[in-house]
Amino acid sequence: MNDFRAIPFTETPPKDELFRRRWCYYVNEIPDKNGDFHCSLVFENVSGHYPTNWNWGKDYEMAAACAERMNQERRSYDSETVAEIVGSSMFCRADD
Repeated sequence: MNDFRAIPFTETPPKDELFRRRWCYYVNEIPDKNGDFHCSLVFENVSGHYPTNWNWGKDYEMAAACAERMNQERRSYDSETVAEIVGSSMFCRADD
């Protein structure tokens, strides 16, 4: 069961505070109503993920590979670092 909460960017904390934290690209395993997978941004120690309007296709494996490549090339993160960031976001309270 995937209950990782999607959060609009209009909610707190403010964007400038978010981008002072480590963050990574993430693809939720659940597609949208059209069967498409979208990229989200995940911020370390911030509950949930922030969906973007970037459509990465109908194949989850390809979308996840794209997120992995973006994390490696643009963020210089290996899979262990991404797992730390995503894990910290999944297991913190929304009001932290």
